[in-house]
Amino acid sequence: MYGTDHGAKFYDQGQEVTFDGYKVKVLDIDVERDKALLKITSPSGDEETVTLEKDGKLHLYFGGGIAIQLLDTFVGIAGTNTVRLQVYTNLKTFKSGDEISDGWVAKFHTDGDYIKWFAIENEDSLEGKEIKLFDTYKVDYTGTIKEKEKGKVTYAVLKAYVAIDPLERQYKELTLGIGDEIEDTAYSIKDVDVEFEPKETYIPKKLTEPITVLDTEIMEQGLENVDSNLILVGGPVVNKVTAALAEDLGVPTTYDEWKEKFGTGADSGQIIYKEKCSKIGGYGVLLVAGTDREGTRAAAEALLEYISKL
Repeated sequence: MYGTDHGAKFYDQGQEVTFDGYKVKVLDIDVERDKALLKITSPSGDEETVTLEKDGKLHLYFGGGIAIQLLDTFVGIAGTNTVRLQVYTNLKTFKSGDEISDGWVAKFHTDGDYIKWFAIENEDSLEGKEIKLFDTYKVDYTGTIKEKEKGKVTYAVLKAYVAIDPLERQYKELTLGIGDEIEDTAYSIKDVDVEFEPKETYIPKKLTEPITVLDTEIMEQGLENVDSNLILVGGPVVNKVTAALAEDLGVPTTYDEWKEKFGTGADSGQIIYKEKCSKIGGYGVLLVAGTDREGTRAAAEALLEYISKL
């Protein structure tokens, strides 16, 4: 059974209250015997005079249009007889599996006098009916449940809706400089901030041996024999170690590909850091490179400026 709960409230003798078009007037109250005489008027004007007792039962009138339970009677501070009533309107009864809205059925499981769980399901099964739009999007049901406790009762409201999501997320890569506008938007590039990971500052130790080596020397000894972090200067076209680690660093391997992705000149300069590179035993790699010499120089200058501020 479900309907509108108007709560348990106090009403004085002679008071008339309206509930969803139904009028309830308290005609008389017998405090000693816990009884109340009420006149109930339906929205259509039909009247019924009833006597309620404090018997713990919910009494239905006008085919379940209104239900009233007498909870208590007493004499107020001012000497006024007062009654406490629990009122419901528009009550309907249904069984598990009954349709409660077009295309939807209610299913529930009871444990004694309590509903253990309650669910609303499509009358027609949706199994195997997944909808794909243009082989790009998928359609699914989703929803959120909000709960609110009132006394010993927990009320729940389900908000269900249809969600349309892409089958696979797609991203578009753009190469933009300061001042460029982003296509089909009202946004433009005003400034660029560069952050390095990890952000910890390392305290350099006194050098006991040369740290600058040629790319050919590293390749001759084998990448698997590298025993320190590397700073690579120059792209894969001029630096053999960069070429060998290009895939790990996520950079192109040819001049044309680099030019297409990063452009040319100073704007093509890139500083790329990989904390752990498996090809050199898990050591870190910092790449300073550009499409051409101007780009590599700009990247190196940017790195030196960053280091000077540490």
